[in-house]
Amino acid sequence: MFFLVTDGFVDQSGGEKERSYGTRRLYEFIAEFPDSEKGFEGEFDRYRGVHAQRDDVLVVAFSFTQSGPYEHS
Repeated sequence: MFFLVTDGFVDQSGGEKERSYGTRRLYEFIAEFPDSEKGFEGEFDRYRGVHAQRDDVLVVAFSFTQSGPYEHS
């Protein structure tokens, strides 16, 4: 599975210490990634808490599966 995430996610302030989310925390979250697209949104909102959103946030997740030869219809 591949993830493309803008810096708005990791730069968001929040949490107990009111610091940015950070890349290490993002990697840990992805390692335990839930199967729902709401996983990122829920995690972002949970961490942000009462803090305003600092930047735009975009997350794209995709994967490839191996299948037979490419068929064009």
